[in-house]
Amino acid sequence: MKKLIYGIIILILLVVIANFTLWFFNTKAINQSIEQLKTALSADDLEFTYSEIKFDSFKAWRIEGVIVEPSLKSKIFGKLLNLHVPRVHFTSYPFSDELELSMPGDHFLYKFTDKLMNSDENVKVQYDTQSPPTLNFSFNKSLSELVPLFKADNSYLFKALKNISLKASGLNFIDNHTNALVSKTGGIDIEANFAPPVNNEINFEGLMKIKDVIYNPDYISSAPAHKKDLYEHLVKVGATNIDLDFAFHESGKSEKSHGDYNFNLKKLDYKNNIYAIDAKGTLELPGASTFPYVDMSLNVTNYVEMIDFYDGFLKAAYNSLGQEHHAKAFTLSEEHSKALKNILASFATADNKKLVLTFNRTADKDFTLSGRSFPEVLSMLQPLFETQAEHLKSTTAPIKPGTPALPAKPEMTVPAPAKPLPAPSAPVQHEKK
Repeated sequence: MKKLIYGIIILILLVVIANFTLWFFNTKAINQSIEQLKTALSADDLEFTYSEIKFDSFKAWRIEGVIVEPSLKSKIFGKLLNLHVPRVHFTSYPFSDELELSMPGDHFLYKFTDKLMNSDENVKVQYDTQSPPTLNFSFNKSLSELVPLFKADNSYLFKALKNISLKASGLNFIDNHTNALVSKTGGIDIEANFAPPVNNEINFEGLMKIKDVIYNPDYISSAPAHKKDLYEHLVKVGATNIDLDFAFHESGKSEKSHGDYNFNLKKLDYKNNIYAIDAKGTLELPGASTFPYVDMSLNVTNYVEMIDFYDGFLKAAYNSLGQEHHAKAFTLSEEHSKALKNILASFATADNKKLVLTFNRTADKDFTLSGRSFPEVLSMLQPLFETQAEHLKSTTAPIKPGTPALPAKPEMTVPAPAKPLPAPSAPVQHEKK
């Protein structure tokens, strides 16, 4: 009986020792992985910092902890972006090689400093404490095995993934200066699934659903003066919904070869109150080919309204960044806008509401756009290119003191819209070589 009791005690001690040993090595791997991530981000001019890492339990099979006050700093278009989260909770499952990140609390902050415009955009992102944003990773190898490989090749982390997903139910974006609601979204669901790497190939499928992104019309009155016009345009689009499904394949890449690439757009469905876009098809770029093979269709409902919206939106966006000169140079004048609409009308349905485009190029067939050859398309667009080039030259060339004014441009003759094409046939299926 005593031997049995001693045996049980020894077994329990061995289990406890094994648990703490595994826990120690796994927590060490997590610390090393975070430090290695910090170094890798620094190489890409991204400053990642945190105050400390705490572990909440001693379970070797389910390691839980918190990264305290992580922040990420980066420069975008010369402006400083600072993302700050009070705490990030993580759960690691060593036996299934999974890692889960979530945000306890009810908000995180991001700050966008623009010294040129003397503005400081400080936004608080709020969410339901019962369903905080969650990021999940699933790997082909354990974290302890990934660390030395990641040190040797930063791209290996990409190849070591099995699955990555981001889920957020509802997010409210609050102006931290005025406590006013800027925008909100009904939900974000992003997922990527990776096939096991074979012969240095990369295969993954991506899914993205973003539901009901809405800008608050009441915020316009309290928005910074240089951004009021931009927010007015964003309010116009109403609720925006995005549904994307695609697959990517890369093979044959080496130091001497660019490899072969295949992108399969299974579905793109983009809708708002002004226009809608749906697209699908394939894009192939063999390593030996200069130009890609393409078999794709693109439909744009209310394309005229879309052109008008983006012309005004781009002007407002450039102005909000203090780049009024670019706003004049890289947006369409009224005459160019009319010309573009008339050219696109050649590819529209009879009621001129829907733009219908098909792009085709195979190994044994030259490129066509909705049945028209590449030279035909260039011929249609050439007058637009020439007049837009003149517009760019007149708006971007520096003007020296005493330089006489440029002569007035001759009035542009807008081509009459061509007859609409008949509805396109199904995309040509070709045999891959």
